[in-house]
Amino acid sequence: VNYEQIMKQVGAITQADSYEFAELTKVAEELGAKSIFTQEEIAEGMQWMAQNGQKANAIVRNMEAVTNLATVGNLDLADSARIVSSAMNQFQLNAGDATRVVDAMNRVALTSGATIESYGKTLEYVGGVAHNLNIPIEELGVAVGILGKNAITGSKAGTSLRAVLNRLTTGTGQAGKAIKQYGLETAVAQIKSGHLTEGLMMMADKFDTLTDSQKQTVAYMLAGATGMNALLAIMNQ
Repeated sequence: VNYEQIMKQVGAITQADSYEFAELTKVAEELGAKSIFTQEEIAEGMQWMAQNGQKANAIVRNMEAVTNLATVGNLDLADSARIVSSAMNQFQLNAGDATRVVDAMNRVALTSGATIESYGKTLEYVGGVAHNLNIPIEELGVAVGILGKNAITGSKAGTSLRAVLNRLTTGTGQAGKAIKQYGLETAVAQIKSGHLTEGLMMMADKFDTLTDSQKQTVAYMLAGATGMNALLAIMNQ
């Protein structure tokens, strides 16, 4: 399959009109000329974005950011396109918001042990839950970065954070008991309203008053076996 054929497929998937197809072609040619990727590779990245539900105008606006992420993260362009498109879908971001996703992922990759690829895997498990709580991708990235520094990455980070968020915000069972017993209501309210970083910082202040043994017990009550180590890593940061 050559460049022209791939571009025709992109046009068909996105149902691009003649103007939109001309814009897609222009972007593919420009990025093929100035990036480390060929026109054909750019077209394949566009195809991935189209298959993940991105419209023609979104691909035009976001393809350079996707290319930059692939370059920085040493990724195939198709992988970069898949990761960005998936994140945009999970957080229901607007057409031009790929730069937000890329910036958040680059920040995590540059400051922790989590790679862009592993961050993408983490989002597969927790992105939807975070979006439902109105937690921005940037704030979720702070937590992902902390876990990355503690060798908790990829699907493990995703399932752990999902357990933490679900149990804290549901507030039933042992988690509910711990929230009341240790005065974490205000912190949890912050998380429920989308302010993840602020809520976790408030929780960390409470944890600082506990002994190591108490921290273990409270973390287990709040996050269960699945999320306990992740919560402790964040609290000890």
